[in-house]
Parts: sequence; structure tokens; C-alpha cells
Amino acid sequence: MATNSELSLTQAIPTDLLKAMKQCVNPNVVNGLLCELHTLALIKNELATSFPG
Repeated sequence: MATNSELSLTQAIPTDLLKAMKQCVNPNVVNGLLCELHTLALIKNELATSFPG
């Protein structure tokens, strides 16, 4: 069961980030890993924008 903070974070994820995460479902391991890193970078940028400082 998700906590309130987890639910609000999920609702705050922009659609382009969700698309990037869905594209990570890839049979190619190397592409999958690169996509994971790209997605993590997007998440990091999004969090930095949402919670400055």
C-alpha cells in the first residue's frame, strides 16, 4: 500500500517522464540500461525543479 507522499509523487510525474519509463521495457539489455539512466536523470531534474534547494 502506497503512502500519501508516494501517491502524490506518482501523480506529479509528467507525461513525458512516464513515456520515457514505458520505453524502457526493451528486450535489448544495453538499451534498457541506458534508458534507465536517462529516466533517472529525468527524475533527478524533475525533483530539482519541484523542490529547489
